[in-house]
Amino acid sequence: FQEEEHTSLKINKRPSKIILYSEAGFGGQKREIWNDVPDATSWELASTVSIQVIRGGWLMYEKPRFHGRKCVLAEGNVEISNPWRMYCKEESEREDAPFRIGSLKRVVQDFRLPEITFFAEENGEGKKQRFTDSAEDLRTCGQPLKAASIIVHSGLLLKQGSPVVETPAEPKALIFERPHFQGRSWEVNRDIYNLRKPENNQDSVMSTAGSLKIMGGCWVGYEKEGFRGHQYLLEEGEYCDWTDWAGYNEELLSLRLIRTDFVDPAIVLFEAMDFEDGPSVELSEALPNVELASYGIITQSIHVLNGVWVAYEGKNFSGEQYILEKGVYRNCEDWGANSCQISSVQPVLQVGERSLFFISKIQLFPEPDFLGNSMTFKEDQATLPENFIPHSCRVNGGSWILYDGHHFDGEQHILSEGEYPTLSSMGCAFTPAICSLKKIPIFFSEPSIFLHGLECFEGKEIELNSEVRSLKAEGFNNHVLSVRVKGGIWVLCEHSDFRGRQWVLECTEITNWLTYSGVQHIGSLYPIKQRRVYFRIKNQELKSFLSVPDDVEDMKAGRVLVSEISDQNSCIWYYEEGLIKNHVAPNMSLQVIGAAAKGTKVVLWSESRMPRQTWRIDSSGRICSQMFEDKVLDVKAAESDAFQSTDYCTIRRGIKTVFKKKNVISLLFSQQDSQNATSVAANRVRNAPTDMELMTSMMQKIASLERKVKSQAQAIQEKNKKIRELEEQIKALQKRTEKTSSGATRVEDLETLCLQLQRQVWEMELFLNDYGLIWVGEDPDSLRDLESQEEEESLTSKTFWKPGEAIISETPINFDLIFKNLKDLNVLAGEGVSQIKHTTGGARLKRLDSVPITFYQNGIVMFKGPFRSYEEPSTKHCLRDIMDGFFPSELQSRYPSGVPFQVTDKRDVFFQERKLPGYFPGFGQAVGRSKPSGIKETNEISAGPKLTMEQFLNKLPKSLIRDGQVIDIREDLKKTLQGLDGAQSHEVVLVETPSLIALRKRLEGKQKTEGPGTNISTLRIKSEDGEKTYIVKMSFTETIGDLRQHLAQNRGEALQPYEILSTFPLQVYNNDAVSLEECGLVPNAFLLLRKKLSPTKAGGE
Repeated sequence: FQEEEHTSLKINKRPSKIILYSEAGFGGQKREIWNDVPDATSWELASTVSIQVIRGGWLMYEKPRFHGRKCVLAEGNVEISNPWRMYCKEESEREDAPFRIGSLKRVVQDFRLPEITFFAEENGEGKKQRFTDSAEDLRTCGQPLKAASIIVHSGLLLKQGSPVVETPAEPKALIFERPHFQGRSWEVNRDIYNLRKPENNQDSVMSTAGSLKIMGGCWVGYEKEGFRGHQYLLEEGEYCDWTDWAGYNEELLSLRLIRTDFVDPAIVLFEAMDFEDGPSVELSEALPNVELASYGIITQSIHVLNGVWVAYEGKNFSGEQYILEKGVYRNCEDWGANSCQISSVQPVLQVGERSLFFISKIQLFPEPDFLGNSMTFKEDQATLPENFIPHSCRVNGGSWILYDGHHFDGEQHILSEGEYPTLSSMGCAFTPAICSLKKIPIFFSEPSIFLHGLECFEGKEIELNSEVRSLKAEGFNNHVLSVRVKGGIWVLCEHSDFRGRQWVLECTEITNWLTYSGVQHIGSLYPIKQRRVYFRIKNQELKSFLSVPDDVEDMKAGRVLVSEISDQNSCIWYYEEGLIKNHVAPNMSLQVIGAAAKGTKVVLWSESRMPRQTWRIDSSGRICSQMFEDKVLDVKAAESDAFQSTDYCTIRRGIKTVFKKKNVISLLFSQQDSQNATSVAANRVRNAPTDMELMTSMMQKIASLERKVKSQAQAIQEKNKKIRELEEQIKALQKRTEKTSSGATRVEDLETLCLQLQRQVWEMELFLNDYGLIWVGEDPDSLRDLESQEEEESLTSKTFWKPGEAIISETPINFDLIFKNLKDLNVLAGEGVSQIKHTTGGARLKRLDSVPITFYQNGIVMFKGPFRSYEEPSTKHCLRDIMDGFFPSELQSRYPSGVPFQVTDKRDVFFQERKLPGYFPGFGQAVGRSKPSGIKETNEISAGPKLTMEQFLNKLPKSLIRDGQVIDIREDLKKTLQGLDGAQSHEVVLVETPSLIALRKRLEGKQKTEGPGTNISTLRIKSEDGEKTYIVKMSFTETIGDLRQHLAQNRGEALQPYEILSTFPLQVYNNDAVSLEECGLVPNAFLLLRKKLSPTKAGGE
């Protein structure tokens, strides 16, 4: 043989596994084999063994070290008797002699599509014949195929399946620090976000994963932390180093567990992005080349309808791989790709998915997060070990009831399939211990329950078929005194949202709920959901099974019959939403054709047929019609007692009178997988497809088309939704355009407001100057800190607000929510409730005053104004508080206990503000003059008249009553302005300095256009006794010593020593050599003079 060199395309290798049973029927000792076995002669086997090939292809050799005759084992289940007997020349070999296996070897390393070429001449020359699949006849023109040389391009010509997972509900992985399972190890059963970051019981970090053992579940490995980078599918098996998982390098830093259901895989590939119109293809099985389905290699969006899929960039499942779980992928970045190339796809299947052996299993752990030595149970446990206290659990099959008492007594806690890492997630946060547990039995009936208001099913009746999180929230009265469960298994909870005590009810009738539960109400309830269960329907007397015929014509006619058990799926049924379906026809179900009379035929018909005919299976195994309550499924009696394959199923009347044991059809759960009874020969070749296989393929295509229509309908709905969103955006843009036209007017109004505020500030400064006061502002350092903080937080600074600047997040205004919350706030504030108000002569009732608020199209008006636009930050704050269900924060200081609102809705009216002109444009005309005056427009603001002290005092109220005393405001303020005890106002002294003299010269020189010197500081200094204020103008560069000299010229040298200090911040200036600029006394400052303290007194302070 000559083997072709590997192509540059990446090969995605998979682990191999085979399970060997020492006896027939998949019994006896079980061995799991992952790697080559050079010598297996020591194994004790029966004459017939059972082999289950999970992954890959294997060769079984007659002798050790891979010598002697060999037998090929493909994926699947098979029972083999001694295959070497036919080659044995000795006739003394017994038929029941033990089976002997010399060695086992894996042969499938390349999982691409197999390809082999036969050449008529040596060295790959001459006429060639290429094969990519099994061939029943290699003859050409009636002559056997002759080959002088062979080239194996890829794979091995064995039956290969898709990736599989055996125990998806029992995840477990072992990570080793170095290759070949060396170094430290770490056992995990959850997602690992970053292998280099310690988590939980991880002793230390790992630089990467050197080798892996996946013992349970299906995992995805990622090259980088955070589930990013190259993706690697990790099936159950052993990976000695990074080449075994087809890595690009040694890096593997994060692991993720696949928790999706693997049943009924289906996927739709779209060539266009975001499921837009264009070519698409729906698949339900592996496809090695998408071009075989008349579809291109460009895929820009994917919709995984069911199961887990693996997409590959290359053909034959090669190249970069991407793991796709159930959901929507709108572009290639959603599945972690940089390109849109998808050339092949295949699903991940579950081993024994359609097994007839249903297992309920629960795994309890003594520590949270599934840590510690666990205990697994498959049957009811009346008492758990005393020293074992569960703190987390996994439910791997069915549903279970946990009791806090022994022998199924005490409070009940119901757990469905899933993971529960803590007691709180199990609903047992306040339970001292779990003492016993029981599994919930399998049921076959549609959920239905009746709640009655009186005992014995009297009074009001509530019929429910699905979960209800809160009876009161759904408008029902939760007062219940009797309960009747007609179908399914229900969980009734004491409080809403499935909280409080729980009770599990099967089909039963409870005449007095108070006696049964101790309460008179039910807060919430839900039916137990059961996974799909596969079964066979067997007649107890005839020992035959209900199945569908192999003949296509009979299949088209919808006939069903009873026959002997076979290895095909035609006799495997399952129960789904009240319908009984066959595995080979998932879109058809058992239905009654004709009048509902005795002996009416039952056929297999489309499930869309109306009326919808459902079934239930009672505890004795009888299949009862839910449409015709007094009829059951039975077998038409034959003319003789001999078995006839033409016995058809009918529906009979009267369970109690006509029902006979001879014609009972009951359920039988096989103790072994349906596939286990299939005997596969070691040298089996592929047969031509049967009519049943063709019919199954047709049914699958019909189901695929139905799913495609459904997905396209969903895509149309999503597009319509997107169109509506775009229309709303267009309307919003149009409104913004309309508002832009009024933007210029808004700017003019703001300019007018700015001028008004500037004038008010100027008047305030003049007023302060009249009384010897000056506004010194804030500390420049604090202002700079405030500005930097504002820049970091992106808040508006202490400047005028400009259009477009907003500090409020753009939250859409929900007027319906605002009006609803205002009603609730009015109720809280006591709207319409009269309160007692004490008066002089007694008391009277008075209602709370309400705050009027009017909503316009462009803003609101609260109280009597002013108008507030929706774009203003204060309006956004106010409306957001109301939408959050709170009183507006701007009213809390005024109304700390809340206040009702008087709401007026004028949202159809656009509020127009009256514009007051700031000036009169054009030329004016004076009264009494014949010629127009030359009055010109100006924006200059003239100073108002100066107020005297008496005029200022007359503007104030004469007196004020405070705490029962009359206070004369004018007199007290007059004393303050004039000085204490009626003293005259202190004297203001202007100190002559060189800077002041220079300033006067500039003014005398009529240099008024030039402003005052920018380097002159104005200091206001109050004397020690407060009777004098010195105004000193000095240059920035002059020192404290110069200031003392200027003061000495006006005060005289005979005064006592003094200190110069500022009030805020409190600081004493003793260094005469420091300039005013260095002391921060520029451009103006207010200082005090204080007598200099003696050294002793200063030390005491």
